[in-house]
Amino acid sequence: MPLPRKPRLKRSTSGTRASRRYVRDKDRLKVMIMARFIALHDQIERRKQYTYRGAYGAISYFKPGEPIPPGYQKVEYDEDGNETPPYVKEKAPGLTAEGFSSLFKEKEAFSG
Repeated sequence: MPLPRKPRLKRSTSGTRASRRYVRDKDRLKVMIMARFIALHDQIERRKQYTYRGAYGAISYFKPGEPIPPGYQKVEYDEDGNETPPYVKEKAPGLTAEGFSSLFKEKEAFSG
């Protein structure tokens, strides 16, 4: 007489086939997205070495070994990765310095 069959478990410990596939696809996408972000970061770091600013402030990226036209300045970056301005920007003067307020009549103060 054959041995009785073992009863099938109602729940699989590793989940259903669909859930295992979902987890595998999610992990694969996570790895692929991380690889793309790392590649993008490396590309940006390489590009920073060949970044120049033109006469009107336009940013230009040159290939390694390509001659740099005259009038271009190398763009410098600080330790946080933000570009530093090529010169110290002057603060714009206020409207009162331009005589702007003289166009309007001052409110009369009430005398008490």
